[in-house]
Amino acid sequence: KDPKRKGEYRDATLADARPLGYLPSVTTVLALLAKPGLVRWQVEQGIKAALDWPIEPLVYPAEVADIDGMVQDIYHKSEEYLRYTQDFGTAVHWWINHKLQAVEVQELPPIIPGAEEVADGLLEWFPVNGFEWTHTEKRFADVQLGVAGTVDLLGSRHGKAAIGDAKTQEPPLTPYLEHGLQLSGYSLGLGLAPDVERWSFIANRANPGEVKA
Repeated sequence: KDPKRKGEYRDATLADARPLGYLPSVTTVLALLAKPGLVRWQVEQGIKAALDWPIEPLVYPAEVADIDGMVQDIYHKSEEYLRYTQDFGTAVHWWINHKLQAVEVQELPPIIPGAEEVADGLLEWFPVNGFEWTHTEKRFADVQLGVAGTVDLLGSRHGKAAIGDAKTQEPPLTPYLEHGLQLSGYSLGLGLAPDVERWSFIANRANPGEVKA
């Protein structure tokens, strides 16, 4: 609760976290690192949004066209796509967790077209490639390391202990450095042995069933 505004709420800060013992997530810690691959992808989405924008206003002199307004509109368009990719990934995780654990829930599934099909493609791909998952959305908190998190998948591959993290992309399916760092943080946070296999699964949003591991 916000102490300055009665009845209102605000995001937690470090000042709140220290006395209460809150821990940052692995992904929050990794957010401190430079991510040139992610930044390039975000810039590319802005360029694509600009190329898709109606070109007519650009034929007029700059003082006539509302350039600043156009830039803001294009920016918001690219932001909408970024939010869509995040919502799509969240929906895929919901379906994986729901179907692997056969959880009966009252809540409605996320209505994101194509998300269930991508999740089904992953679930069909896993056993064919030797994966068997015993836990989904496994939470942990390690006070000594000072991090917490939620691991997508915990189980085995061909009988050998493994953890997994599922992501969705559109082609080309591209692994990034932080994917491996994220899995390392999860493995440490769970106290797993160093030789536990760590897998990042990149599912194709445009072609359900295609997976890069």
